[in-house]
Amino acid sequence: MRLVHIPGAKPRPPTAYDRCTGAVAPNRFPRGAFCRPEPHIVSVSMEPKFVDWEGIPARWIPGEAWAFIKGEWVRVDSSDVGMNGPELDEESFLATFGRLTALPAIAFQGRPDR
Repeated sequence: MRLVHIPGAKPRPPTAYDRCTGAVAPNRFPRGAFCRPEPHIVSVSMEPKFVDWEGIPARWIPGEAWAFIKGEWVRVDSSDVGMNGPELDEESFLATFGRLTALPAIAFQGRPDR
């Protein structure tokens, strides 16, 4: 990255990205000093969304999806569910599909198979 000085322009304050890459004041901000992710960003967990997947009840988060097929929850392709299943709120989901059995204990547990 090359910094260019524009005459008359006010310098902008350095961003965290600038500090991380060493683009601004490389001796003042050692490279990597600000590159650690913020703890509140890393620990955020996503609540599975209620989805109507082409008439099949499903729960979905990016990377994992479960559908209620033939009376049981089955893990399915999350990309297909995410692209083809409109999200419903919990009330609409219950009104559309009624009460279903609980998801299996392994559902949405942070990929235990890896």
